[in-house]
Amino acid sequence: MLIRPSSQVQRNMDKLVLESKNAKAPIYLTKNGSGYAILMELRAFEEQYLNELPDFIYQNIQDQLKEYMELRKTGKAKYYSKEEAMEGVRNIAKKYGHKI
Repeated sequence: MLIRPSSQVQRNMDKLVLESKNAKAPIYLTKNGSGYAILMELRAFEEQYLNELPDFIYQNIQDQLKEYMELRKTGKAKYYSKEEAMEGVRNIAKKYGHKI
């Protein structure tokens, strides 16, 4: 974990981004001794965090499919329109801080 005072950002932006890139880790910025922000190279952020969303959605769909198959066996399965299904996925993504 890399920790730096936020005052270094304006003076050393390029250096800090390079440091984050080389360390393959975000830099935690502090202000007055407390956590303030996180600095991370954009490409690393996209690779680390944005690529997780499809896996998250895929896993949720797999879980929902298993649940549906169990309900289908008992005759209690409910059928959803495409719009209802997508709204369900959006709600789950929103619950975990994602927007689709």
